[in-house]
Amino acid sequence: MNEQKISAVHTPCKKCVFAEYTDKTQTDCHLDYINKYIKNDVKIFEAYDEEKEFFIIDGKKCIGYRENRWFEKRNLGDVSIQDKIANYKASNYAHYVAVINLKDLDLKQLEKICHNIKACQIKPQKIVLIRHLDENKGFHYKDIENIFNAMDIDYPWRIQTMLDEELPYEYILYDIIKNNKSCRFLLSIAEDSDILDKLVCDTNKRVYEELDNFCACGNSSKKIVFYSSTVYRYAFETGKDILNDTELYTVV
Repeated sequence: MNEQKISAVHTPCKKCVFAEYTDKTQTDCHLDYINKYIKNDVKIFEAYDEEKEFFIIDGKKCIGYRENRWFEKRNLGDVSIQDKIANYKASNYAHYVAVINLKDLDLKQLEKICHNIKACQIKPQKIVLIRHLDENKGFHYKDIENIFNAMDIDYPWRIQTMLDEELPYEYILYDIIKNNKSCRFLLSIAEDSDILDKLVCDTNKRVYEELDNFCACGNSSKKIVFYSSTVYRYAFETGKDILNDTELYTVV
């Protein structure tokens, strides 16, 4: 291997099932991720050992990296590469928690938000409703349950009632992220809007098709925001203000 300094975080393609080889030399990626990383100015190193010549993606944990044992656990170890690609794409998309802040909403607005969530092509893994005692006296559990039942929403949801109204909303989101580590993203909703499906789909395309990064994006009022959970957690712990930093927050 050439004397080049590789970052502590990197991905060697050698054992990935999507690495495309001619004899013992990797020539491409079945997901076309090598070309996409290059387009995004990610360094790609050429390496070799006693077995193969392969690429190393520098500074990234490649989201497409899969060894065959990942497919074997799903009884797909012997299927064609085309079937593995299809299986990967079917399971590799934005997993997110949708958090609905009921503070300035009423039941009619909640009903519209639930309708827009259900219309999203990529559904949330879970919905958390933040109910405030002072402002949300009209949000009785049965009323909320009736809305979800009428919408036939069958993914998990729960109500979190805030007893301490002095607790900042940012801390609530941080706590939800910490308790939902299987979700890479969080969608915060504080007003009814038709932007939800576009916001989630555009961000999903940006991350999983274009292999680009983002911190947070949403509407101009900043009441509908899609966060990267990892970035949000780091920003919260280091005191960074994502919503008021033009380099971190993108208006869609």
